[in-house]
Amino acid sequence: MAHYDENEIAKALELLPPAPSAWVEAAKELPRMRSEIDGIVGRATRDAAYRRAVIKAMESSLAETNDQSKRRSLDELRERLAAVEASAKDDG
Repeated sequence: MAHYDENEIAKALELLPPAPSAWVEAAKELPRMRSEIDGIVGRATRDAAYRRAVIKAMESSLAETNDQSKRRSLDELRERLAAVEASAKDDG
């Protein structure tokens, strides 16, 4: 395997075209989205009724959207809430 130093990597990266603006905008949204999801999951962990309402709303939203970034966010939320739901069933 070849070894590259920082300068060689920097030169190679300079040859690449800029990232598409949609990628840049999506990357800017990640911290906010993750923070919001953390808040939702935190509350859903403590409140079963809220968790069921979030899952219902999320499933409804997923059925209506073709927006891939929204779909990815909702898919991540679904996975995290499924883990919370499974944990709650194990504890109960």
